[in-house]
Amino acid sequence: IIVFLSIVLAYFLYYGINNSHKRTQMLTKLALISLGGGIGSALRFYVGYGVVSILPSQYLHYSFIATFCINMLACFGIGLCVAMIKGQDSLLFVFLTIGLLGGFSTFSTFSLEVLKLLQNHCILTAMLYMLLSNICGILCVYLGYVFKG
Repeated sequence: IIVFLSIVLAYFLYYGINNSHKRTQMLTKLALISLGGGIGSALRFYVGYGVVSILPSQYLHYSFIATFCINMLACFGIGLCVAMIKGQDSLLFVFLTIGLLGGFSTFSTFSLEVLKLLQNHCILTAMLYMLLSNICGILCVYLGYVFKG
């Protein structure tokens, strides 16, 4: 269903853009995001597996350690991309941040958004965003879990 909805969305975006140059740019970005997302997801699996495999057996139930490591690597990666790549509309930036790091972890995007809010002196908004994201995120995970049927 998700793949079908993505194709339908891409179709409407493609034909909704009248300028052929913009249409080509959008499709190129969409392809790079898809490629990066696939690579990022595979990396998440392998890094998570790697972290869990080095944990002593008495700590194997602490799989959150792998998730924490992945999230922190992604945060470091998105910070590095923002610092090193000029032009956040560039294909490399889109591939790495939205695609690769987006597939690897969305926590990095959340962290970058909080940092931008803080840099713009929106302290209350940043705090509220952090608080609501965590509380609502946990609530949504719970709701998804109990919704199972």
